[in-house]
Amino acid sequence: MAKTITTPYDTVDYLKTEEDIARYFAACMEEAGDDAAYIAHVLGDIARARGMTQLAKACAGSSMASHTLSTSVLIQTSATHWPAIHPMG
Repeated sequence: MAKTITTPYDTVDYLKTEEDIARYFAACMEEAGDDAAYIAHVLGDIARARGMTQLAKACAGSSMASHTLSTSVLIQTSATHWPAIHPMG
């Protein structure tokens, strides 16, 4: 049997412009339903595409601090804004 060859895939590699990000977010909102974890993942992709990780590292100076900052921003964003965002579709 032949081996299957795979290549790494990262959505962020395809989010080059604000229009790409907007279309990605809109498509994900259609798929999400009430899945806050999925939306948190999508927001993480968008943050990475916009370089938020680099910004957090520059401000905090450590990878642990930047991870904590990124995680807390995502949790706060999805917990605070999900009820307002969800009805918009």
